[in-house]
Amino acid sequence: MSIRTAGRIAEIADDWSATVARPSLLTLPPWLATDDEGRTTPIRYAVTGPPGAGAGLIATLTEAGSFPTNDPLALLLTGELEAGPEPAALTAIEAARAGLAEELTAAGYPAVTSTLPGGYLPGLVGDLTPARTGELLDTLTATAREWGCPVVSVLHVPDGSPLTAELERRGFVGAAFLAQATLQLSATDFDGYLAGLPKRRRNKIRRERRAFAEAGLKVSVDGIGSRGAQMAALHADQLNRYGYQITTERLLGLMDRIERHLAPWCRILVAERDGELEAFALAYEYGGELHLKMTGFSGYAQDNFGYFAMSYYALIDYALQAGYTSIVYGPLAYPAKVFRGCTLAPRSSYLLVPEPLRERVRHLAALIDEHQRAAFAAMGAGDR
Repeated sequence: MSIRTAGRIAEIADDWSATVARPSLLTLPPWLATDDEGRTTPIRYAVTGPPGAGAGLIATLTEAGSFPTNDPLALLLTGELEAGPEPAALTAIEAARAGLAEELTAAGYPAVTSTLPGGYLPGLVGDLTPARTGELLDTLTATAREWGCPVVSVLHVPDGSPLTAELERRGFVGAAFLAQATLQLSATDFDGYLAGLPKRRRNKIRRERRAFAEAGLKVSVDGIGSRGAQMAALHADQLNRYGYQITTERLLGLMDRIERHLAPWCRILVAERDGELEAFALAYEYGGELHLKMTGFSGYAQDNFGYFAMSYYALIDYALQAGYTSIVYGPLAYPAKVFRGCTLAPRSSYLLVPEPLRERVRHLAALIDEHQRAAFAAMGAGDR
């Protein structure tokens, strides 16, 4: 088989679309172009196999300080851990992290990572036969050598993926650092959705929706258009409140790329008070799913349950009316998501580190995997 590679999706878009079968939103060339046009670090695309039944690879260079859920070393050494049913496990994890952090941080960057931009799935996609998987992983490790990256990683692999066996055979070490949260929609309206939740949850949700409405916040469907600057400012403020430093100017560039590449799939809800934008939720539609990808809230909206109203209640109401089958929320903030009906599916990230560090990394990853899976299972059991 032959490998075709490129440094931007625009250079290989037709080949990519023809080769990678069963596309999802996160593998569409317009989605990938929205990401890579804004990149300042290298990215490589590769495809192999026949048209309609081949496979593809996305490889990116990750430096220290990158977004933590897409940084394999940050996931391992500093990634957020859930409380879990066994508190003593956290002590063991922190001790193992402390014994490894300085040496691995010094030896590990930059790293090559393979994941879908803006989503929590691996960047090896399509018809992943063993031969094609091996060829793409060979390309990934060759890219790491070319870019001078001592760590190679494949992020956010779902349980049961055909990638797992080949990654482990090659010495990659994995752990379920994160879980994908998805809300399956089986009701026909919001009252039906509420009826499927325990009474305690129903009462809390009704109170939060009522407070949001009584605050004079009115929700409607809109487009980016002239609102891009306002949305960028609200989202930047939200990220900064959570400790992520990102400029409004950078987000304005993202909004421009979204409008140019992704307008057909955009679904935007806005909340206004007296004609002023106070909150928004930006999602994308594909194949009956909504993917929530960006939100922003003023201080006033935050004080009146804006996060829950826009990320969940208004979006769920809209999705039910439009006939979508699910909403994909992504990882983190798991208790809030499970409380509102989401299910959790573990995502394992795999690292191939320098040989002298491999056993210590394997030990730490095993501790994290056991702990996180127990925590996800405990949250999922809940009070359903």
